[in-house]
Amino acid sequence: MRTKISVITPFYNSFPLFRESLTSLSYQKESSYELILINDGSSHVQHATLKSELKRIQQATLIESVTQAGPSAARNRGLEKSFGEYVLFLDSDDILEPFCLEKRLTCMDKYPEKDIWVFPIGQMNEKGERQTLFYSLPKPTREENIIEFLRGNYPWQTMGALWRKETLQKLDGFNESMRYFEDPELALRALFDVDIEFHFECDGSPDCYYRVYDDYKVTALEPKKLNKFTDDKIIFFKSAFHLITKRRSNEYLPFLTEGIKSFLQGFALAQSKLIHNQIIELIQWSYQNHLISKSYFWFVKIQAWLWFRNKHPIVKKSRIIGLLARIRT
Repeated sequence: MRTKISVITPFYNSFPLFRESLTSLSYQKESSYELILINDGSSHVQHATLKSELKRIQQATLIESVTQAGPSAARNRGLEKSFGEYVLFLDSDDILEPFCLEKRLTCMDKYPEKDIWVFPIGQMNEKGERQTLFYSLPKPTREENIIEFLRGNYPWQTMGALWRKETLQKLDGFNESMRYFEDPELALRALFDVDIEFHFECDGSPDCYYRVYDDYKVTALEPKKLNKFTDDKIIFFKSAFHLITKRRSNEYLPFLTEGIKSFLQGFALAQSKLIHNQIIELIQWSYQNHLISKSYFWFVKIQAWLWFRNKHPIVKKSRIIGLLARIRT
């Protein structure tokens, strides 16, 4: 049987949640798929369990990585070894509905001229219980999706898309320097490529579910991971700016500014003692490229410095936040 879809999954010490993911794949009504599993430096115990569990999937390939290279590098390596004409990225703690692959191939047959087909993603809790709200829901047009990605309201996640393999190859896959925000960065590169055609399936029930952890908070990351998280967010902003200016699509710059301000006010400034240098880099870069005003630049810089010093001799935090909220340019 010809392989139509390559399901690519990076794995790092996430068993037994991966057993649920694998079970959901084994229940697919559509059988013309292969599983490419990349073991990204997991422990020896987990490796042995993996090899045993993979016997449940007839067309499964296990790729070993001695050291952990991260999800981007793992997915790219899986892409190199895949045989399917189409690609679905499935994280090792997420699940597919039994009709997922069948539904996506049916949609692909209906819109064969497209290169990427995007679908709604449902949300489930840590126990795997489905929730009524969506995790992500694509917008009807390319422009609306671009705007939401720039704002930081990501309308679809990696699992939500069925990719034509040659399209991923054209884009050179994921940015391997990134461990966070690598999927919206790839999505934006695809959206800004006018030769890539999209179909956005905005209606209907989800065909896959993203696991949201009850106690997970980015602010609880250890300092090393927190620094990497912030560095990758800055890479995302810079990549987005490059795409906008390269295409001379300056009408999108205000939405990138919204995303930067939202990140600073909603997350970065609260962590200023741990990521002070990255905040300063981001606001200086944003000011130099006319994404934020001079007044906003100085208010953020002063606030970051005051909170970094943990002293407030000039003005209280609440006063600074109030002033920032009034700045609109």
